[in-house]
Amino acid sequence: MSSLSVTPDVGDITPDDSPNVPWEVVRWTKLRRIEKQALSEIGKRKFGTPTVMTVSAVIAVGTTKGLVLIFDFRQNLKHVIGVNTKGLSHPAHED
Repeated sequence: MSSLSVTPDVGDITPDDSPNVPWEVVRWTKLRRIEKQALSEIGKRKFGTPTVMTVSAVIAVGTTKGLVLIFDFRQNLKHVIGVNTKGLSHPAHED
């Protein structure tokens, strides 16, 4: 005996006429400050090319040089983690 499971269409679970649905918890923000620091030519030479990013309590960007750049939600570089970095912390930047 087999059972058929039906997965709802995305339109069925996110109605167009409901702007305040409770599962809309992500606010999309352009990461301009992170882009200037991590994707600039100077940033690429210093840290390596970004290869992965995750967002949780911080924004973490992994690079080709084996470093992890830790940014706060204001996109200030707070820490650089990696081999021989000695737990470097960066002071808060105000722009």
